[in-house]
Amino acid sequence: MKPAGPYAQLHTINFSKLVDADAHELDSLSKACREDGFFYLDLTAEKDQGILKDWKTLLPWVNDWLNQPVEEKMKYHHGKPNYG
Repeated sequence: MKPAGPYAQLHTINFSKLVDADAHELDSLSKACREDGFFYLDLTAEKDQGILKDWKTLLPWVNDWLNQPVEEKMKYHHGKPNYG
């Protein structure tokens, strides 16, 4: 079922296939990064569940990064509109 209203048509990348170095999935990741800069990460495989358990450790780091002043984040800007 599609959500109401506008939604993003983003690539879905399967993490388990990335770990297994699946060539098609690696190409899909590269394309998603180049074209959109965003993607959905599929962590539904049983072997991916450890990552989900670590989210409480990761979220404060992400929050700290996102709450930095723009000037600090711009130090990592690569000069292209699809990076940021």
